[in-house]
Amino acid sequence: MSVGKGSTDRVLSELERRAGLSRRSPLFLWMREHYAEMAERLAAAGGPRSVNWTAVAEVLGEGGLTGADGKAPSADVARKTWAKVVAMMSGRPKASPSVSSPVAPSPPAAQAAPPGSGGPGMSVEAQLERARARLGSGTVPIPRKVERG
Repeated sequence: MSVGKGSTDRVLSELERRAGLSRRSPLFLWMREHYAEMAERLAAAGGPRSVNWTAVAEVLGEGGLTGADGKAPSADVARKTWAKVVAMMSGRPKASPSVSSPVAPSPPAAQAAPPGSGGPGMSVEAQLERARARLGSGTVPIPRKVERG
């Protein structure tokens, strides 16, 4: 039986509207989509273990994000969802339920760039200062895609 493209599009659209094509919560999908920005902010706050997950959950809930149950996330749900996103993005297996909080993924190995080029050859202090200046000016570039091998 052959189904036309218009019919297929309508079926897929209806599937997405009624049940969603993803088994992931809106919270997970948002965290995955904004992984780089969220990881940067969590690192700046001292890492996931130093974060006030109650405050994070409140902000995420106020933004309309929900967990798998359709409710605003609790601190525990936000923290565990972040751990799952970190595991997915870093290529690690899922953290076991007994893990109390995730560890931020280690960045990919940097390739040396000539000093002064603004790349990985800069000192850590210079890179941090450059990042802070960009954050303050609102000109943070979209991260480059990292190929995993």
